[in-house]
Amino acid sequence: MNYLSFEDPKCIEILNEGKPLVFPTETVYGIGVRYDLERGFSRLVDIKKRPPEKPFTLMISSYDEVSLFANVDENILRVVHRFFPGELTLILEAKETYPWVTLNHKTIGIRMSGSQKVTSLIHQVGVPLLVTSVNRSGKPPLNDVSDIEKEFEDEHLDIVRDNEILSGTPSTIVVIMNNEITCIRKGNIPFSDIENEWRNKK
Repeated sequence: MNYLSFEDPKCIEILNEGKPLVFPTETVYGIGVRYDLERGFSRLVDIKKRPPEKPFTLMISSYDEVSLFANVDENILRVVHRFFPGELTLILEAKETYPWVTLNHKTIGIRMSGSQKVTSLIHQVGVPLLVTSVNRSGKPPLNDVSDIEKEFEDEHLDIVRDNEILSGTPSTIVVIMNNEITCIRKGNIPFSDIENEWRNKK
């Protein structure tokens, strides 16, 4: 394992080479790669032992990127500006099929981390990242560096060690499609707050 800080320029180099980087967010530890490099996606699938047909979340660094990747309306944008950045993943209608991002699904999951350090890192890379929790598929997220070391000791991962305070609770996941809103994973942001914002209920 190689240990870095968010300020280390090697973080950007690693990601731009298509390699994965482990880093803390405000929720749980994540592992990410550049979204536009297929070898990065393949590496994530291999590390996670994850079904290759299951998409990863796109983590962005600016509001503008939501409308670049998804079809949005004023109701969706209201939710975005209320809860991004923060502990929310939105699953929206994808603007087009990105082969190893949407995996031929009509939807795309988008999140903007509430960690300024994470958002700054993504901004410096220059493109969004595909990000997922640090764990083998089907197992709970690992949020302690020593546990990550034990589970992934053979993967030779680069890990950002930081004093970021983790909530330990994965983000709330909400699907907004066909003028309907559904919660598929509860998190620290109540679904009722998100739904009320989407419906423009004061």
